Amino acid sequence: MSLQIGMLVGKDGMTASLEGECRLSIVQKNIGQWREVRSITIAINNAQGVKGLRQSIRAMIDFLGDCRIFVGRAVTGILYYELEKAKCSVWEMSGQPADFIDEVLRQEEENQRQSREEQIEPVLPELTSLGNGRYQISVKEIQASGTGITSKQVLMPVLRRREFSELEIDCTHVPPWIECELTSGSLQGKIEKRGPNETVVTIYNPAFGVGKL
Repeated sequence: MSLQIGMLVGKDGMTASLEGECRLSIVQKNIGQWREVRSITIAINNAQGVKGLRQSIRAMIDFLGDCRIFVGRAVTGILYYELEKAKCSVWEMSGQPADFIDEVLRQEEENQRQSREEQIEPVLPELTSLGNGRYQISVKEIQASGTGITSKQVLMPVLRRREFSELEIDCTHVPPWIECELTSGSLQGKIEKRGPNETVVTIYNPAFGVGKL
């Protein structure tokens, strides 16, 4: 089942604004077909004033239920404010709903997918002690995941602290910046290719333990 979409629709079947009489129709796509889940007639009485208008709009938002996508021809003023406060996604569209509703659904599903991805915080790899000042860390998942975290962001703090005699780095490929550091002599170590997408870079730290009691 797809997301529900609430639409203000006039008697002519076109999208409407909150003026006069219209209908709030909640629709949902199921097995390739759009179907109305529920609907309510909206008739705003201007004689009620702002207080009455707010009450009508809040009742309308209550009717939306879990539906948080709203489409109208013009969505302004108090209506827009209340919808925003209810964390609704607001679309201003003119015409027959059939002409645009699939695109609205596609965009909303994509927005939700991106939002979920942004909320997922990448799990950073941890150092594993191998004893005698030797440690191991893997950056394979970071290299393969494309989360935006780089091997350099993970490894540089460890390399700067120099609290190891040897650091084994498991990776799918040698990070170019590490290869440059080894070539220039800024780091000491070796590279072992152990198989497809399996390389171990060992960094040596001759200064480990120097000056410690």
